[in-house]
Amino acid sequence: MAMTEAADSSSGSGRSSKGHMSMAEEPVVPSLHSGRSSISPTLADTSIRPIVLEPSQCTGICNQPELDYSFVQFPIDCSLPWMLVDHVIESQDAGLLESILMPFDIYNDSAQHALTVLKQRFLYDEIEAEVDLCFDQLVNKLHEIIFSYYKSFAASVLLDQSFLSACDDAYNYSTKPMRFNKIFKLRRIKVLGRTINLRSLITQRMNRLFRENIDFLFDHFESQDICAVVELQKLLDVLKLTHQFLCQDLELDSFTMMLNEIQENLSLVSFSSRLSSQVLFLICSLRT
Repeated sequence: MAMTEAADSSSGSGRSSKGHMSMAEEPVVPSLHSGRSSISPTLADTSIRPIVLEPSQCTGICNQPELDYSFVQFPIDCSLPWMLVDHVIESQDAGLLESILMPFDIYNDSAQHALTVLKQRFLYDEIEAEVDLCFDQLVNKLHEIIFSYYKSFAASVLLDQSFLSACDDAYNYSTKPMRFNKIFKLRRIKVLGRTINLRSLITQRMNRLFRENIDFLFDHFESQDICAVVELQKLLDVLKLTHQFLCQDLELDSFTMMLNEIQENLSLVSFSSRLSSQVLFLICSLRT
C-alpha cells in the first residue's frame, strides 16, 4: 500500500514520467479461488489457465496472426502437463520414459476441480479436448521413438564385424540402451474416467509404420536400376529384424503378410509380385 501511495503522489496523474502505467493502474486478474482459504492439495491449479489475456499476447504465443483472436484458443505448447511430457520425449531419458504418463494426473485433478469446486462444465470440456489432443500427440511421438530405436539397434546388429573392428569410431554405430518394457505393459490407463489401452494403440501405429516403410523401400527401388536390389534386400533385412525384436513385446502382424500385401501378392493364384515385375522390367530394358 505504501508503494502504491508513493507512486500516486510522485506522478499525480497515475503515470510515471516515461508515460508507462504505474503500479496502481496495473490490471487485476480475477482469482479462480476467491473465497477459498486454503491451498488445494492437488495439481489442478497448474493446468487451469488465467481468465484475462491480452489478444496481442495470445497472438505472440500462437504466432498465427491470420487467425481471429476474438475467440481465444490456447495451443497445447502452453500447457504445463504437455510441456513435461514433451520434455521427456525430446530428452529420451530412459529413466524418465518409464514415468511419461505421470503428468496426465494433472488433467485428472484439473477436471475434478473444474466440476466439483468451480462447477464449470465448459471448463471440463476444454480439459477433455486438450487431453484427447495431447494423448494423440503422445502416441504419435512415442511410437516413432520406439520404432527408430529398434530399427537402429537392428541395423547395428547386422553390421559386419570386420567393418566394425577396422573402424576407429565404431562406438558411433552402437545404440544407447533404452527400456520400453514398462510402456508396453500399460494396458489400462485411467484418464478422465476413461480406460485407454496404450499397448494396443502403439501396436496399431507400429503395424502402419512397418507398411509405410516397406512401401517406401519399394518406391525407392522402382526409381533405381537393377543394382539397387542389393540395397533393397539389406534394408528389408533390417526391417525384418526390427519386427522380430518388437514381436517379443507386441503382437504385430506377420512381416511376411505385410511384405506380400505391399507387393500385391496376397492371392493364391498370383504368379507375380511388385518386386518380380520390376526386376523383369529392368532386365528386359538392359537387353534392349
